[in-house]
Amino acid sequence: MPTSPYDTYKRVMSAFLAALFIYATASVAEVILRTQNSVYHGLVGNIRLFASAVATVFLLVVLAPVLAYCISVLWTCLLVTLAYESCQEFYQLLCQTYTDVLKKLSESARSSKELVSRKWRSLKSPETD
Repeated sequence: MPTSPYDTYKRVMSAFLAALFIYATASVAEVILRTQNSVYHGLVGNIRLFASAVATVFLLVVLAPVLAYCISVLWTCLLVTLAYESCQEFYQLLCQTYTDVLKKLSESARSSKELVSRKWRSLKSPETD
């Protein structure tokens, strides 16, 4: 009597569906971010690739377990590379954001200091007409 793959491989199929959902969500997010010319579309693209690789391995576990274990070694190398690139990209974005915030804060402090200095000079030396 044929059984459903979901009954036989319940955990694997649940993980496959979760990876498939992440892949679909990341695909939509990547398109939206690309149309807005966001710097985050590369990071979301790596998440999409990661989710698709994981979904493929989970589906192969159901269809051909021996082949899946062999291919999962290759996918692991790809996933490690993607994770490393994503971490590097995230670190660069974080550093860029941090320097932008510090630059804005220093400009704000400098402009406040100049306003106080001008006000002090105007109070200290009254204009004579």
